[in-house]
Amino acid sequence: MRKIFTERSVELVKLPKGSIDVSGEVHIEQAEKLKEEMRKLLNERLDPVAMLELIDNLQHLGIGYLFDKEINESL
Repeated sequence: MRKIFTERSVELVKLPKGSIDVSGEVHIEQAEKLKEEMRKLLNERLDPVAMLELIDNLQHLGIGYLFDKEINESL
Protein backbone atom coordinates (compact mmCIF):
# COMPACT_ATOMS: atom_id res chain seq x y z
CA MET A 1 0.00 0.00 0.00
CA ARG A 2 1.21 3.49 -0.81
CA LYS A 3 2.36 5.66 2.06
CA ILE A 4 0.09 8.68 1.87
CA PHE A 5 0.76 10.59 5.06
CA THR A 6 3.97 11.35 6.90
CA GLU A 7 3.88 12.49 10.50
CA ARG A 8 4.26 16.10 9.34
CA SER A 9 1.44 15.85 6.80
CA VAL A 10 -0.89 14.42 9.46
CA GLU A 11 -0.13 17.45 11.65
CA LEU A 12 -0.93 19.76 8.74
CA VAL A 13 -4.21 18.04 7.90
CA LYS A 14 -5.35 18.48 11.50
CA LEU A 15 -4.72 22.25 11.46
CA PRO A 16 -7.94 24.27 11.38
CA LYS A 17 -8.47 26.70 8.51
CA GLY A 18 -6.48 29.89 8.96
CA SER A 19 -4.21 28.51 11.66
CA ILE A 20 -0.49 29.09 11.83
CA ASP A 21 2.03 26.54 13.08
CA VAL A 22 4.79 27.32 15.60
CA SER A 23 7.24 28.37 12.91
CA GLY A 24 4.79 31.05 11.75
CA GLU A 25 4.24 29.52 8.33
CA VAL A 26 0.74 29.06 7.00
CA HIS A 27 0.24 25.47 5.80
CA ILE A 28 -3.44 25.49 5.04
CA GLU A 29 -2.96 25.22 1.28
CA GLN A 30 -0.73 22.18 1.69
CA ALA A 31 -3.16 20.57 4.14
CA GLU A 32 -6.07 21.12 1.76
CA LYS A 33 -4.04 19.62 -1.09
CA LEU A 34 -3.27 16.53 1.00
CA LYS A 35 -6.92 16.15 1.98
CA GLU A 36 -7.96 16.40 -1.67
CA GLU A 37 -5.40 13.74 -2.64
CA MET A 38 -6.81 11.47 0.06
CA ARG A 39 -10.37 12.05 -1.16
CA LYS A 40 -9.28 11.05 -4.68
CA LEU A 41 -7.62 7.92 -3.34
CA LEU A 42 -10.75 6.98 -1.36
CA ASN A 43 -12.82 7.36 -4.53
CA GLU A 44 -10.54 5.05 -6.53
CA ARG A 45 -11.52 1.45 -7.08
CA LEU A 46 -8.99 -0.22 -4.81
CA ASP A 47 -8.77 -3.84 -3.82
CA PRO A 48 -11.33 -4.27 -0.99
CA VAL A 49 -8.64 -5.30 1.50
CA ALA A 50 -6.47 -2.32 0.57
CA MET A 51 -9.46 0.02 0.97
CA LEU A 52 -10.24 -1.37 4.43
CA GLU A 53 -6.59 -1.01 5.45
CA LEU A 54 -6.57 2.59 4.22
CA ILE A 55 -9.75 3.40 6.16
CA ASP A 56 -8.36 1.67 9.24
CA ASN A 57 -5.14 3.69 8.99
CA LEU A 58 -7.07 6.95 8.68
CA GLN A 59 -9.10 6.05 11.75
CA HIS A 60 -5.98 5.14 13.75
CA LEU A 61 -4.36 8.44 12.74
CA GLY A 62 -7.38 10.22 14.14
CA ILE A 63 -8.29 11.92 10.85
CA GLY A 64 -10.97 9.57 9.56
CA TYR A 65 -13.67 12.09 10.49
CA LEU A 66 -12.32 14.40 7.78
CA PHE A 67 -13.29 11.81 5.18
CA ASP A 68 -16.57 10.46 6.59
CA LYS A 69 -18.48 10.99 3.35
CA GLU A 70 -15.85 9.29 1.20
CA ILE A 71 -15.43 6.41 3.66
CA ASN A 72 -19.19 5.78 3.81
CA GLU A 73 -19.44 5.87 0.02
CA SER A 74 -16.57 3.41 -0.39
CA LEU A 75 -18.11 0.95 2.06
